[in-house]
Amino acid sequence: MKPTSFLIARHAGTMWNERDKLIGRQDAELSMTGLVQAERLARVLADVKIDSIYTSRLGRAIDTGKVVAKYHRLRIQTDPALDERGWGIFEGKNRKEIAKDLKRLEKSAEEISGTESAYEFEKRVIDFLEKSIQKNEGKTILIVSHEGPVRVMQNYFVRFDTTKHDDDFHASLAGISEFLVKKLDPLEVAIKRWDQVDYLK
Repeated sequence: MKPTSFLIARHAGTMWNERDKLIGRQDAELSMTGLVQAERLARVLADVKIDSIYTSRLGRAIDTGKVVAKYHRLRIQTDPALDERGWGIFEGKNRKEIAKDLKRLEKSAEEISGTESAYEFEKRVIDFLEKSIQKNEGKTILIVSHEGPVRVMQNYFVRFDTTKHDDDFHASLAGISEFLVKKLDPLEVAIKRWDQVDYLK
């Protein structure tokens, strides 16, 4: 197969992020800081030939994607598979206050109070990714999503890399990772960027 490049970015910052609130499926506009972050992300990708841009259906990802898209004269394509994990009654609460609940549900199959199970969440993200690999052979794809889906995609691409540990998986606001898929069976991937954020300074 022809190598396929995946650029995977988390959306830029919102006021909810600045207040350390769990957003989940709620919508939140980019803050003033977030707008600056989105523009800096767009500029670092301005010279990259991007063929398609996919985002979640949530405003903060769409707005970040649109800032990048204007440099490439592309229309973004939204997909529900890229939405953040649903956290039900925990959405809108301060992360520190619900840290124990989040830890318990992080890898759990249970679905309580409208939360989405870890299995269903990871399955939909991986299904999207695998279909995208097949569909976009030889192209460069930008995906703008959220902390949860970005971490799932990072895990997927480096699942055979024994040097990666839990502490290595980061999804910074407006940070970007890049993976070059060289072969599918068995999966052969080159890591080009890993949660790059130096351009935000």
